[in-house]
Parts: sequence; structure tokens; C-alpha cells
Amino acid sequence: MPGWRATRGPREGLRHLAGRAAVALESGDLAAAERDMARIRELEEAYVDPGDR
Repeated sequence: MPGWRATRGPREGLRHLAGRAAVALESGDLAAAERDMARIRELEEAYVDPGDR
């Protein structure tokens, strides 16, 4: 049986990062929030909708 990471799609990763960024903002850790937001932008730019292939 594959691990849970093997079954998660790319959009799940974005939700996770968005949650982490929100928590970082609430705690005042602006550097961590900016890193997470930068990673979200990278993933969104690289994402290809399966219907577009």
C-alpha cells in the first residue's frame, strides 16, 4: 500500500502550503510565510491541468 504522500495530488500540496502560510502569518513569522507563498507561486506556475494535455 503506498504512503499517503504517494496518493496526494498537486492541489493538496497547495492547500497544505496555504495553511502553513496562514499559521506563519498569524504567529508573526513573516519569513516563513513568504517562503511558503513563494513555493505556492512556483507550484501554480508549473501546474498543468490534466484536461489541457
